[in-house]
Amino acid sequence: MNGAHSPAAAAIGMSPEQFAAAFPFHLALGRDLTLLQAGRALRRVAPDLVPGASIAQSMDLIRPEEGQLSFEWIVANRARFFLLQHRSTGLRLRGEFVLLPDAQALVFLASPWLNDSSELTSFGLELGDFAVHDPMTDLLFVLQFNKQALEDATLLNKRLTLGQADLRRANARLSLQFRVASLMSQASTPIEAAASLLEPICAALGWQCGGLWIARENCLQYAAGWHAPECDAEAFLKASGETDMERGIGLPGRVWKSLAAAWIEDVTRDPNFPRAAAAARAGLRSAHAFPLLVRGEVWGVVELFSAEPLPPDQQLIVTFASVSGQVSQAIERLEAQEQLRIAKDKALALSEERGRYVSTVSHEIRTPLNAVIGMTSVIKSLPLDREVRDGILTIEQAGEHLLSIINNVLDIERIDAGAMPLDIVNFDVHDLVAHVMRVIGALPAARALAIDSSVDPEVPRFLLGDLGRVNQILVNLMSNAVKFTERGSVRLRVSLQATDADRVNVRFTVRDTGIGIPQSMQEKVFEPFERVSVSSSGTGLGLAICREFAKRMGGELTLESIEGGGSTFTFSAPLQRGSQQPANEPQRVSALHALDILDSVPERAFDALVDEAARVCEAPIALLSLVDEHRQWFKAKVGLKASQTPREQAFCAHAILTPERPMVVPDAHNDPRFSANPLVTADPGIRFYAAAPLVDATGHALGTLCVLDRVPRELSAAQLAELQRLAGKVTALLTARRLRVLVAEDTPASQLVLRLMLEQLGHSVRVVGDGEQAVRAFAEEPFDLVLLDIQMPVMDGLEAARAMRRHERGGRDCPIVGLSAYATQKDRESAIESGMTSYLVKPVRASDVATLIAQLKVRASTSMAPAARHAAAGADTVDEAALRQLSQDLGPDGMAATLAQFELDARAGLERLRASAAADDGDQVRKTAHRLKGLFLQFGASAAARHAAELERAPGGPQAQAAQQLIELGPAAIAAVRTAAREMLAAEAGSLPHS
Repeated sequence: MNGAHSPAAAAIGMSPEQFAAAFPFHLALGRDLTLLQAGRALRRVAPDLVPGASIAQSMDLIRPEEGQLSFEWIVANRARFFLLQHRSTGLRLRGEFVLLPDAQALVFLASPWLNDSSELTSFGLELGDFAVHDPMTDLLFVLQFNKQALEDATLLNKRLTLGQADLRRANARLSLQFRVASLMSQASTPIEAAASLLEPICAALGWQCGGLWIARENCLQYAAGWHAPECDAEAFLKASGETDMERGIGLPGRVWKSLAAAWIEDVTRDPNFPRAAAAARAGLRSAHAFPLLVRGEVWGVVELFSAEPLPPDQQLIVTFASVSGQVSQAIERLEAQEQLRIAKDKALALSEERGRYVSTVSHEIRTPLNAVIGMTSVIKSLPLDREVRDGILTIEQAGEHLLSIINNVLDIERIDAGAMPLDIVNFDVHDLVAHVMRVIGALPAARALAIDSSVDPEVPRFLLGDLGRVNQILVNLMSNAVKFTERGSVRLRVSLQATDADRVNVRFTVRDTGIGIPQSMQEKVFEPFERVSVSSSGTGLGLAICREFAKRMGGELTLESIEGGGSTFTFSAPLQRGSQQPANEPQRVSALHALDILDSVPERAFDALVDEAARVCEAPIALLSLVDEHRQWFKAKVGLKASQTPREQAFCAHAILTPERPMVVPDAHNDPRFSANPLVTADPGIRFYAAAPLVDATGHALGTLCVLDRVPRELSAAQLAELQRLAGKVTALLTARRLRVLVAEDTPASQLVLRLMLEQLGHSVRVVGDGEQAVRAFAEEPFDLVLLDIQMPVMDGLEAARAMRRHERGGRDCPIVGLSAYATQKDRESAIESGMTSYLVKPVRASDVATLIAQLKVRASTSMAPAARHAAAGADTVDEAALRQLSQDLGPDGMAATLAQFELDARAGLERLRASAAADDGDQVRKTAHRLKGLFLQFGASAAARHAAELERAPGGPQAQAAQQLIELGPAAIAAVRTAAREMLAAEAGSLPHS
């Protein structure tokens, strides 16, 4: 007995399908109570209820309590209520038995007896497993009391059952579609998306097996399969995996060829089903397959199998078509995502390759460019005739232009790679504007223009922001304005756009009277490699970089322009209020110190600068003067020849004014500052005077660089800016201490440039060719500064720096500056991690080195012996050379006061160290050790400084022991410094002449 030919269904006027839907929990029993048939839902819950099994082996009779599980007893009592319980699952079935007309079989029309809703899920049941209306009570009542009522009830039940069956199928289809949508959203690959369909489709429809085929070039290949636990289809799926389907062959091939779904009622009898034998052994009969179409082509085929031969179901076919569409869309989306990922990976790989290429090319160009720019700056300081000097300046300008192109390309590369972090520092707005004006004033094209700047009074003087980027934007905007303005003016204004307690929105406006920019080009000029016209010079990168910098800072860069009527660029950025003093300010250098070093700086270095001042200002007289309360020194150039006569020396000395800022006096006879001086007013006298003060990094005036003439005249803004630039070079020479410098560089041209630069700055230089030689030299003699190229043979600069730091063993830290043509942030970080103090990007200029020396506060200590710097001395050993240098810097009174403060600070530091060590506060121990290291080093207590350095680096375990050693060593070191300093002060006081 089966669902296709069911006497039970015929007995009540139903088709087998209707009967199966109406009674999903029925049992059909033969005369020997062997199972003939079980309802679909019951088979799923109790898989051991298979045809041929004895009902007595799997079921127990609960009610009637006196009942017996025998055919005769059940027939005799079939009008009574029966309750059976499945042994293995505990599921109880209630209902009544019906004797079939031929009296050879019984049908138990039952439904589960559940006490609460929790039992529904515990048995793995769903509401859809139940008939919408349990027909047993009505059916038996009709059979017993009224045939007509039975017919009416049967008709009503049939309609309700059919409606419920339709509703269940509709709900199943809807649930399936939702399930498919969920699976598609979770899948990560097309094959995963398609394969994930098989189980939910088969489970929803009660089908037993499914498979996925993928279209290749000439065939379909099996990709995945699934089968229900009760279906033994492993052999069938294995056979599928061993078979490739060509177009038109088998069920998948048929679908591939027709691009349409196909249904087979019984695959075991289909002539075009090569796996028929395997399907028969697995108990598979009906099959349906549908294509997965992507962009109109068959991407794959899904096939599904049922254990029962079923005719085509149009509603099911429609459902499968809908599912096919869902899956096809998901596959197309996933393929697009995969193609996008591949394209992105390729783009990233190309970007990284491009970055490496740009970095390498930049390095290869910067290395020779370092020699070109460096050598021109060296040669430019020599006495030269006008033609040669002009040629050198042309070479320098070309080199600087090439360097700006390289920097722009690197900036674009960093922006594209997202590797452009902001470097937030505290800066002075007025200093920033002054620097920009100096740079722009030095441009040749600026000489014919009125260039000025203003900072509104409400703008805070000190701000926190990326000073380098802001400066780069302003210099670019101003230089563009100068380039495209033939006559008129260029103005920079700094104003306040908005403000709150901590932040201010600052607006920088650059306005010119130049050629303007057409409306059609006003957005394009911000795109890389775009220029207003093909006749415009430059790479077209500057404005694109500026706008990106502005965006990175949270601001914007905008343009307003009228063709022929000038342009206005406005850069605004949100910045924070800064402190009253910019960080890392160089040490103040006194005028007296500047006079002291004149003996060690080659006089020709000053000669060249004074010569150049006279040339660029077209003045017959140029003068360099340093004055302080003790003595006066000046170098005059009259008619570009050294002035030696006493009258001319007096003339120049009395002509000097030391202004706080650059000044121009067109006619000194009409200026009260000069009119009282007979040397000025006497014929020929001084009529024209222009001066740039020599100002160190702290704003302290050291002297004046000025130009004079015997006739009234004017000085252009560009000439004044050039005079300021030369004054800056003189200041750099004056503020540099004579140092012993080690240069490690493998390129001969770069060796020569660095040596000449440093010697012109007055320093003593030793040059070596690789890192290994540098380490040996560092061990052989003391140096005040090391310039170390990163890329060197034998041993590179990074490894050399590490070796030098190991060699110091906690003693005096010598500044080590890395040199490299690589300009990325990663390269800088690698240099600092290796132990380097700072990092310079090639090409290196003399001003770069001088500025760095000032910023690092490098102290000359060439009198210190190597043993004093490296050996482990006792606690009572004091480096007298370091102490003597400190005394010379501070003077007797300053030294005595500083010595007293040293004792207070050192003892307080030791007490903090003791408390931190007792509290096991490792971070505070390291911070205190760092402060003590610097304090002891400054006063020559090298042994104590070495112990402090070791404590600073000590890990958690040995830290306590190292702290105790320093606590015990410290008082002896303090006493030794006090004794040595007092003896030295007493000796110096005794050697002074009596007044």
